[in-house]
Amino acid sequence: MRKSSGSIFLLVIILVVVAVLIVVGAFVFKSSQSKLTLPVSKNIKSPFSNIKFNTNNKEKDVALKAVKDMQKTLECQYNIDKKYPDSLIALLDLKNKCTLPEEFVLPKIMGDNWDSVNYTSTNNGQGYRFEMTVVPGEGYGVTENKTEYVVIPKTVQVDLLSKARDSQRDFDLDSLSKYIDLASVQSSDLAKFLCNGESTCVGDSRLTNSTKTDGTGWIKVNFASTGNIHFDSLALDPVNTDSNHYLYCADSSGWEIVGVLESKDNSKKMSSDGGIDSLKYEIGTNLYLLDALPNCKY
Repeated sequence: MRKSSGSIFLLVIILVVVAVLIVVGAFVFKSSQSKLTLPVSKNIKSPFSNIKFNTNNKEKDVALKAVKDMQKTLECQYNIDKKYPDSLIALLDLKNKCTLPEEFVLPKIMGDNWDSVNYTSTNNGQGYRFEMTVVPGEGYGVTENKTEYVVIPKTVQVDLLSKARDSQRDFDLDSLSKYIDLASVQSSDLAKFLCNGESTCVGDSRLTNSTKTDGTGWIKVNFASTGNIHFDSLALDPVNTDSNHYLYCADSSGWEIVGVLESKDNSKKMSSDGGIDSLKYEIGTNLYLLDALPNCKY
């Protein structure tokens, strides 16, 4: 009888221990689950603080609608670039599929100034970030993983504007490079094709009517003559001034486009692009035309 009582007591102790282990295990598992977060791209460093300000709710609503529209567009670009990195297919899909809705509206403080929409977006599906001002010093900060209302330090705003313009320059020149390469493949006389019938040429984005795509714009390639490359106009530098503009130079050996990136974070990109000027961003098939070809001077 005593032996039986001892066995029952031992069994109860074992069951209690098992129950405690189950409860503790469940608590640990639940705690670890609650700490899981979406991974943030290592290429994106958030410049936003966590301070909250009150603002006009109506303007905030307008901004949030614009943020969602832009986020949808950037997500479209992000997914296409990730599927087709450095591909002409991606370029055509971006143009045809990733567009903002016609009723897109910006907050009043921004007017029509797209420079106030500070954004950076990689070209290989690595991620994106942008910021939209609602009132001075605050607005929405967005990455591919979250949207938050934030305070934007003035120094960060200035740097983001420079990076945003640099991002646009990078996208412009990459796109134009692909258009030129695609058109060049179809030409029987490459030297004359690159200069619209001339042996050498120079084009400057600051010139009047410089956005034409018929060979009279700042890029001296007649894209219309190819029959299957269609776009409305040539891109211009976001500020298009003496210090920041696009320059096109070409001869029988190839072509080159030159620009200047503003942000100090992009200085290495200019010094390591293979061109002859470490303070210029150069792209093309012959990066030795700058200062060598007559009138090819930035």
